[in-house]
Amino acid sequence: MSKKSGEAKEAPEKPKVNRTWKMVATIVAAIALVVSGTAGWMMYRHEREAASSACRHDVSALRKTMKTYTGLLKGEAYAMATLDPAMVADPHTITALAKKLDEKQPKTISCDADDILALKAADTSARDAGDWYRLHLTGLRKATKAVKDSRTDKTVEQAKQILKNSDGKVQDEAVRDRLAKAIESRNDAQIVQAMNDVNSNMQARQAADAQAQANASAQQSAAERGTGGSTGKASGDRMPAYRRPNGNIPQTGTAARPSPVPSRPSPGSQAPPSSSGQKPGWDGTVNFDGTDDTSGAWHNISIPTE
Repeated sequence: MSKKSGEAKEAPEKPKVNRTWKMVATIVAAIALVVSGTAGWMMYRHEREAASSACRHDVSALRKTMKTYTGLLKGEAYAMATLDPAMVADPHTITALAKKLDEKQPKTISCDADDILALKAADTSARDAGDWYRLHLTGLRKATKAVKDSRTDKTVEQAKQILKNSDGKVQDEAVRDRLAKAIESRNDAQIVQAMNDVNSNMQARQAADAQAQANASAQQSAAERGTGGSTGKASGDRMPAYRRPNGNIPQTGTAARPSPVPSRPSPGSQAPPSSSGQKPGWDGTVNFDGTDDTSGAWHNISIPTE
């Protein structure tokens, strides 16, 4: 009986052991669940961060390409597309470039999504948009260059014509040499500057030639006026030789006679005074000393005697 009673006393210890193991198993399961959840969350965060980083990288590359494209579009491409068709050799290049300016660009993309799938979708869109901009940037550059080359062709054509027309018409041949070198370089700025220099030099040559011609005409006119004046003076001097001081009577077969001699006053009488208060001579003239010139000596002629 004593043995049975002892065995009966040991039987209640078994349930305590089971409860302990259950508690341990529960704790272990809870720990495993926490570790698993933590690991899952960390893995999700890592994947999300990777997707966000990839998206930001591709969007950054997209923005750089888009900035280059926009700068060309609003800058040089726009300037070439708005050129006067008369300034280029081929106007169709301007038309083709204008079409490039009207192409629709992709929408703006951001990496503000919260979940991984949205971030990956944004990343894909950024890569696709980057491909679009790179492709159209190449086409835009090519179309812009076509217009520039066509403009240069037109400028070279005009420069060659100016070089031809200016041959022998400039003051300094060095300007034509610079224009020829600029044409070979196909540099628009240098060609335009050289053309302006040649045109200015041609204008200076024309002005100098016009001034020289005007001076020559003035000298010729002055010479003609001088010759005509001397001839006119000689032909206009109609005073007879016998009336000129120290003149000689012209010998033309018959001796030239002076004007009729007025009646000489009788000896002892005086000639009537002239209205000027001086005594008139035989021909109405008065000597410089105021006396009558009745001898004709002042005129160097002989007076016939009665």
